[in-house]
Amino acid sequence: MTLTLEEARHLVQRAGIGAEWSRIGKVRGLRRDEAVRLILREKPRLLPPPRFAPYAEELKRRRELRKAGRRKDVFLAYRRERDLLQEWAVRQLLHAPAPLHERMVWFWHNHFTTGFRKVKFGQLMLQHDRVIRRHALGRFFDLLKAASLSPAMLIYLDGRQNRKEHPNENFARELLELFTLGEGHYTEKDIREAARALTGWIVDSKTGRARFVPRRHDDGVKEFLGHRGRFGAQDIFRIILGHPRTAEFICEKLWREFVSLEEPPLEAIRDWAATFRRSGYDIRAVLATILQSDALWAEEARGRLVKSPVDFMIGTLRTFDIREEGPPPAELAKWLRPLGQELFQPPDVKGWRGGHDWLDDVRLLRRQAVLRRIIRARRKALKATGGGEILHLPKVRRPQLAQWLLAQPAVTDVHARNIQYRVQKMLFDPAYQVM
Repeated sequence: MTLTLEEARHLVQRAGIGAEWSRIGKVRGLRRDEAVRLILREKPRLLPPPRFAPYAEELKRRRELRKAGRRKDVFLAYRRERDLLQEWAVRQLLHAPAPLHERMVWFWHNHFTTGFRKVKFGQLMLQHDRVIRRHALGRFFDLLKAASLSPAMLIYLDGRQNRKEHPNENFARELLELFTLGEGHYTEKDIREAARALTGWIVDSKTGRARFVPRRHDDGVKEFLGHRGRFGAQDIFRIILGHPRTAEFICEKLWREFVSLEEPPLEAIRDWAATFRRSGYDIRAVLATILQSDALWAEEARGRLVKSPVDFMIGTLRTFDIREEGPPPAELAKWLRPLGQELFQPPDVKGWRGGHDWLDDVRLLRRQAVLRRIIRARRKALKATGGGEILHLPKVRRPQLAQWLLAQPAVTDVHARNIQYRVQKMLFDPAYQVM
C-alpha cells in the first residue's frame, strides 16, 4: 500500500517540523519503508554559527569586569551571547533541509540538558550543540560519552567539582535517573560508586575543553550495577549500555516523541529496545523501526501528540514556506520563551516536560497571539512590497486542506469561501494544536 495525502502528512509532520507540502509530495505515493528510507537519507546542513570569544579570553574579561564592580556589563555580555545563539538556532530550525535530524537535535538537547543560565558562555553551549548534532542520528554510546563529558555538562551538573576527596553525586544521579536507566533501576550505592568513577574531569580554563586530571581521580575498586573493578568514566558508560533497561528507557522517550502521549505497550518497547541493542545502539536504525511501526501508523495515534512551541511556530512558518518573509529569527526566538520552550534554557535538568504541559489556558492564548503576530508581520511585509498572499498555499483542492493541515477533524466551523480565510480559521482551530 502506498501513502495517501493524509498518511504522507502524518509521516512528514512526525518526522520533521511542520507539514511541508514539498516533503509531503516526495513521500506521497511511496510505500512506508520507501518513504522512511527517503527521510532518513536527508542530509543535514549547518548554517554558520555565531562567533564567540574564546572561553579563556571571555572568562578573563568577565572576571575583570566583576572586580571593577561592573556586574551589569557581565550580565549584558552573557545575554548577548545567549540571544545570538538562540537566534542562530531558530534560523537553523527554519532552514534545515533534513528536519528529522533537526528534530532529533532538540530531542537530545532535552535529554542531555544543559542551560545557558548556569553555563553562561556561548562557546561552551555551542560546543555541546555540536556534540549533539554530530551524534543525533549516530550511535547512542558515542553521544552518551561525548555529551556527558562536554564542558557545558561538566559545569551544568557540577561534574568539574567531582574529585576523589569530595565526590559530587549530582551528575552520577542524573546520568542514571534521566539519561540512561530511569528511576527504580539502580541503588544509592550505584550512584556513589559511579560518582567515584567519574571523578577527575575538569573544564580547562585555558582551552575551554574537558580535560582528565589523574590526580583528582579515585582509582580505587568500585562496585557498580553488579560489576566490580577500578572503573573510570568510560567503564561506567559501557556497563550502563550493557544493562537492558537503558535501551528500553530511550525507546519509551522516543515513543512519546513520535507516537503518542499514552503509556506505551511493553511488548512494543521491548521489540524496539531489542532492535536498538542488536544494532549497537544505532539511533538511525531504531528510528527506522519506529517510523515503520504499526503503532505510529495506527488510526488511534493520529493527533495524539501536542505540538511543541517549535512544532507550532516554526512548523507553521515551514508549512506555508514563509521563512524568509516572516518575522525575523531574533524575534521568533523571544516568542518561544513565553510559549514555554526557550532554546538552550530548559526549566531544569529534567528538561521541557512536553505533552499536555505545552498547553494550558494561558499558553493557548499566547499561541493564538503568535499566529496573529505572524499574520500581522506578513501583512506589513506584503504592503511594503506591493501585495500578495498572506500564506503561501500550494495547488491543493479545498477538500484536501484539512487533510494537509489538521491531524483531527476541526472542532469549530472552518468553512469560508475565501481560501486564505478558510486556512486561517483552521490555524486557530484547536485541532491545529495537535499532530
